[in-house]
Amino acid sequence: TATFGGNVGGAGLTINGAGGTLNLGPDYTHTFTGPVTLSSGTLNGNSSTLNINFAGTAWTGTGSNFVAGSSTVKFGGAAQTLATATTFNNLTFAGTGTKTLTGVPTVNGILSMEGTATVSAAPTYGTSAALQYNRTAAQASGPEWITPFVASGGVSIIGAGVVTANAIKSFNATASLNIGSGATLANGGFAISGSSTLNV
Repeated sequence: TATFGGNVGGAGLTINGAGGTLNLGPDYTHTFTGPVTLSSGTLNGNSSTLNINFAGTAWTGTGSNFVAGSSTVKFGGAAQTLATATTFNNLTFAGTGTKTLTGVPTVNGILSMEGTATVSAAPTYGTSAALQYNRTAAQASGPEWITPFVASGGVSIIGAGVVTANAIKSFNATASLNIGSGATLANGGFAISGSSTLNV
């Protein structure tokens, strides 16, 4: 067992030692410009932030080898692929390009869409998960905004970039739609309905 503390990172990270554990130091930021590969052993996210900026297949291995804790994993490189189905706490897609999900992730905290990043498919949302748009440029929603949106965290638009609905959107009784100060949701000609709570 080892602890990776401090605001540090490296070209990439590979864990292939069976039975070993690498603990990311809590409350630190770790940035990698190469892929993260989890072949065996355990990567414990704790409450860290893990930035992965590798343009390519950026997340591979065995998804159950990652323990999310209260961590945030941010994919900020262009045209990245997540090849392993993994459960994350907070997951951020940022930067540019399409994030291709050949392994569909589960998000139990916040899925944040930032920059001009898009995603190829919807993740699986945990029961209290939330979808958040924090963009500075105008962009249409994508497959990440499923309908009906069931997770109780709801959908929030907090960035200054206008978010335009790409299809009909609905919510169940426990999911809210939150539009922050200075943020804008355009319906794109589609109905946005349901028994959700609208918070503006």
